[in-house]
Amino acid sequence: MHNPYEFCHPRRSTDCGKETKMVPPRQAVGCAIEAFVNQHINSDELCKRLAPFIESPDLTAKLVASEVCFQIDDSAITATKLMKSEWNQLQRYLLLLSTDCRIVRLKTVRQNWTQVITTVALLGFLCVVASFGLGKHLLFFGMPFGVLSISMTCFRARLTPQNSTPEQIIAPFKTFSDLKHAYKNCTHFTKRTYPRWMTKQNRYAPPRDLLLSRFVGTLLILPIFIVWAMHAPFTIFFQRLPISCTKLVAVAN
Repeated sequence: MHNPYEFCHPRRSTDCGKETKMVPPRQAVGCAIEAFVNQHINSDELCKRLAPFIESPDLTAKLVASEVCFQIDDSAITATKLMKSEWNQLQRYLLLLSTDCRIVRLKTVRQNWTQVITTVALLGFLCVVASFGLGKHLLFFGMPFGVLSISMTCFRARLTPQNSTPEQIIAPFKTFSDLKHAYKNCTHFTKRTYPRWMTKQNRYAPPRDLLLSRFVGTLLILPIFIVWAMHAPFTIFFQRLPISCTKLVAVAN
C-alpha cells in the first residue's frame, strides 16, 4: 500500500520547479518520524525537526510532536535501539497523523489523605511562627516540615494511577474502539511490524532510563531536597491543593 509519508521532506516540498510550498504540520511531523524509523536520522535530529511543531495550532501535530520528543531519548540513538513497545507506539502516532480523529483534553481532579496531613502540618508551622516569631531560626524549625513535605510527595507518586497496560497499548487513542476505527478508515496506512533481528538484538538490553545508577541520581537530586526542606511552608501550602491532571487523547469522529 501507498505510504503517505514516503519521499516527503519534513519541512517543505516543491512541485516541478514551481513555487515552494510549506508542508502541512501533520505531514511534516509524519515525515520526520518516518525518517527516524527508516534510520535516515537519529533521535537527536528527530527532536530538532519536531520541536517547531510542539506549539503548532494543529492539535494532532502538537500532540504527536510533544509526546515523541518526551518519550524518545535525546542521546543520539537510532531506531535500531527501540524496544518493541516504543516501535509500536511510533506506528500508532503515524496512524493518528493519517486519520481525521479529533484531539480532546481529558482533565481529572483527585483528592487524597495526604492533603489532610499537609493541612495539619501547615497549621503546626503557623503555631511555631506564633510562638517563636519571624527570623532565621524558622529555617531550622522548618526542616522537619520539609522532610514531611518530601515524604508526602513520595506517597502521592505511589497513589497517582499510572497508565495501565491496555492504555499503553492503545496510546495516544482513548479507547480500543477509537484505535479500531482509525485502522478501519485509514486504508492507505500500513503498520510496519517490529523487525525480528531487532527483537534478538534488544532482548537483553537494559532500559535506557536505568543506565544512570540510583547512587548518581541521588547525588543529583540531593541539593533539590535541601532547598525544598528550607522552603517547606511554601511547598506544604501547595500540597494542600487537589491534584489535577490534563492530557490529550485521540477519539474517532
